[in-house]
Amino acid sequence: MGPSDRSWKEKITRRYRIDGIEFAEDAPEMANALADTFARKLRPLCLCRPDGVPMYIARFDGQHLVKRMPSSGGSHDPSCAAYQPPHELSGLGPLIGDAIRIDEENGVAALRLDFSLAKTGARSAPAVEASASDTVKNISKRLSLRALLHYLWQEGELTEWTAAWAGKRGWGRVRTSLMEAAQRMTVSSGSLSEVLFVPEVFHPEDKSAIAARRATTLAVLAKSGTGKRKLMVLVGEVKEFAEARSGRRLIVKHMPDYPLVIEEWKWKRLETTFATEFAFWNADPALHLVTILTFGPNAAGLVVIEEMALLITTENWIPFETAHERQLLERLARLRRKSVKGLRFNLSPDKPVVSVTLPEPRPDPVAMFILPADADEAYEVALAGMIEARPEMRAWIWHVGEGDIPKLPWGHPRFKLSVERPALHFKLVGNALQISRACRPGQMSLFLRLFVFPECCSPSAHRRVAMVASRALVSSQMARARRLAMLRYICYMEAMIYQN
Repeated sequence: MGPSDRSWKEKITRRYRIDGIEFAEDAPEMANALADTFARKLRPLCLCRPDGVPMYIARFDGQHLVKRMPSSGGSHDPSCAAYQPPHELSGLGPLIGDAIRIDEENGVAALRLDFSLAKTGARSAPAVEASASDTVKNISKRLSLRALLHYLWQEGELTEWTAAWAGKRGWGRVRTSLMEAAQRMTVSSGSLSEVLFVPEVFHPEDKSAIAARRATTLAVLAKSGTGKRKLMVLVGEVKEFAEARSGRRLIVKHMPDYPLVIEEWKWKRLETTFATEFAFWNADPALHLVTILTFGPNAAGLVVIEEMALLITTENWIPFETAHERQLLERLARLRRKSVKGLRFNLSPDKPVVSVTLPEPRPDPVAMFILPADADEAYEVALAGMIEARPEMRAWIWHVGEGDIPKLPWGHPRFKLSVERPALHFKLVGNALQISRACRPGQMSLFLRLFVFPECCSPSAHRRVAMVASRALVSSQMARARRLAMLRYICYMEAMIYQN
């Protein structure tokens, strides 16, 4: 199936129940209903499930949008656009209920952080976040910097992709998604959105206005009390690590006039800890290197980095960890089927997590795992247990040590009618060749593709070709009996699609 094939989910109209009244998402009166619901602070129910799943309404650019509640994606039906894979398949599972506590009544996630948003006296925290393999902390108690970035990415729906979005996800869209997600999260000091800074898209002609808005946002850093300095969290795309007399200066894209200081010893540890991310970034300019860090002014008034972590993403802003995972994501990125990337959060690399989930293939969603070539027995046992615990999902496993990526697990496999009904097939091939001579060149190729090589077509391609063939048959000069036979054959192929 190619990227021109439409996803079956795109044809489904979502329905909501608002204050006891049902609405289709494309209903003319939906906009007014959402505005009224937003003002009254009511919760719409997504009717993908019989009892409904609570949602909330966000206001963006003058529009009211229905959004899923924090960490509630698994409650939706897989056919629903709000669906997300079960928490247990990723590193999010161990964090729910402890590091992340969901207030279902208010639709807010309370976060417990493993890093400080204030600095008093001498440094008490590492400058560069240790990789998960370097720590023995209880992974469920608090969110590391990387885990916070993963949670923002997931709740901002930036782990989801379909080819229909190609060219539509830039930094402006990423920023909006992150800020919307942060508004539904709290930390010990209040809303996460109050301490999170994500630079807006930079336009040289608006440089002064952008700098003024940034200064207003960061003014909180200058209001620290005696002996205590407040810190903020920054998420941005790395442009470069410029050399300095000592250490490096981090230049963030869309914020070129606001460098951040990295001390020399911090820079050396950063290079070691995130060697894999740097290797991918240096090898391919199409990739994005995203940073999350805490920062604030030092005693001299210079803006310095306190703690820092990095994340490498594809050109579509989908995070990945290995070359094999990137290969899988690139294959899926060309298709209109929705895919959802699984994230590791606090889990170490020796623990299995789902690489990608495909919610759409029927009858069941598909969980895609990549088994490393050096995986030990404990890893395989843990993976088997994870798969066994989710019987409602089909498992697809790429054993890296056994060869290239296996066939993708589509719900409707390509089928070979010529094998199942060879006599009928070859009898009608003659009719197809005869009628094709009277067709225009483009129609001729469609006929030959449909009747002579049906196994080369995906289900959606069969449907498109069958529609053209049916219209051509109606106006054909072929004998009526032959035309009816070919139309019956088209219907038979359509029936085979749904049987498979």
